[in-house]
Amino acid sequence: MTTGGGAEALAATIDAYCACWRVMEDDARRAALARCVSPDLRYTDPTVELTGIAALSAHIAKVCAARPGAVIARTGGVDAHHGMARFGWSLRDGGAVFLAGSIDVVELDPDSGRLTRITGFFGPLEG
Repeated sequence: MTTGGGAEALAATIDAYCACWRVMEDDARRAALARCVSPDLRYTDPTVELTGIAALSAHIAKVCAARPGAVIARTGGVDAHHGMARFGWSLRDGGAVFLAGSIDVVELDPDSGRLTRITGFFGPLEG
């Protein structure tokens, strides 16, 4: 469920971010990231904490080099409120083999609509 106005724009921004994980050339990936994330983006997942487009681009390159042909994609709707959103994602190989997945929580710049913070989680929530 996405609440508030701009639901389609938010989903498009998240999908554009996910698509950046498929761009192999660094300059093109940085340009694609600049359209959907803020220059001073903060990114955190269980393996890394970084700031900025250049650092995120380098991280994406490292992850993709370890998993050639893998694709990250949003797996369902976007749940959003008060400048924050969460969405499910999956990492699959070039075919349909599931490699990883979970959720990301993002914060949005209210003026530009770009992502200012991405916090990624791996795997199901354990309880």
